[in-house]
Amino acid sequence: MNQFILEISQMDDSVMKYYEETYVPISFGLLNQEKDTYLGNQEKKVCRFCGKGEETVKFEHRAHVFPESIGNRFLLSYYECDTCNKKFSRLLENHYSNFFKFYHNASNIRGKKTVPTYQTKTGKSRAEWRKDINGKELYVISDETDNITTYIDIEEKRLLRQGIIDSYIPMAVYKCFVKMALSVMPDNELMYFEKTLDWISSKKHENIFNGKKLLCRYKIIPGFGTTKFPAYCLYKRKEQIEGGLLFEPYMLFNLTYGNFSYLIEVPTIRYNTCIDIRKLPFPPIPFVTSGEGTYDFSESVLCENQRCSMEYHFDIAIPIVEGKESNMDKETLLKSMWLK
Repeated sequence: MNQFILEISQMDDSVMKYYEETYVPISFGLLNQEKDTYLGNQEKKVCRFCGKGEETVKFEHRAHVFPESIGNRFLLSYYECDTCNKKFSRLLENHYSNFFKFYHNASNIRGKKTVPTYQTKTGKSRAEWRKDINGKELYVISDETDNITTYIDIEEKRLLRQGIIDSYIPMAVYKCFVKMALSVMPDNELMYFEKTLDWISSKKHENIFNGKKLLCRYKIIPGFGTTKFPAYCLYKRKEQIEGGLLFEPYMLFNLTYGNFSYLIEVPTIRYNTCIDIRKLPFPPIPFVTSGEGTYDFSESVLCENQRCSMEYHFDIAIPIVEGKESNMDKETLLKSMWLK
């Protein structure tokens, strides 16, 4: 039993009660498919994002319900046309993968072909996963530039690594989360999200929700390989009324993979007077968490040279020179090492 995985009896009863009373899961799943699995109607393909059918657009490409960059290889859909698929890849998913590349690399999240290598623009500082002669995975870090800072404590077996996020547009990252939620949303709910569908499809990034902050909460899950596969849950608010007003967001989307669990409100014009998502309990997840925070993805301009960080705990740190193990002092160890 992984020490970071909780039994149901160990989870917070008050949080579970809140979600039982306030929300109902209308779509959820674990992305552990080993072969292609499709959502939608194969016989009558209609794109839910542009509304066009096979008489107008093509449905020949593999349309992934969630981006491949989060580890989704086999969950596909029949309701995303080739035109929208190509557009979302360029307009949203590239920004998502740029923002999270540092974390995907650290958490060993396999993308389309492999785990992304993280490196600076100069290529002098990089981090990548390799296998030793016995097939065991090692995390290889090489720092040779002042742009990246690595703090290591050999005695405590702890390492803090800082990096720079690739250029991205925050609102495009948020739209990508929303696109995932809309991709698993039941057909009968889409009528409430027509403006939202138009919004994520628009090349112009602007906040059409009365300037409401586009916030993404997250919790950090320690351990390596704890979550195993990406998991998601789409929550719909129950029709409860207090003082004649509905306060909770109508739809919440929770996505968990790697070392993080994320929570967003799926925005809709119809319900725009809800309380701040930060005031809600975080959805129950069966994992120990070691920290939490919030991203604000409200900005629509390109962000560059933004710093990020990640803390690691390791069993063994082996200094290497040109691929060979070597004896080094602590200061030289920062140049290049393997973590086991």
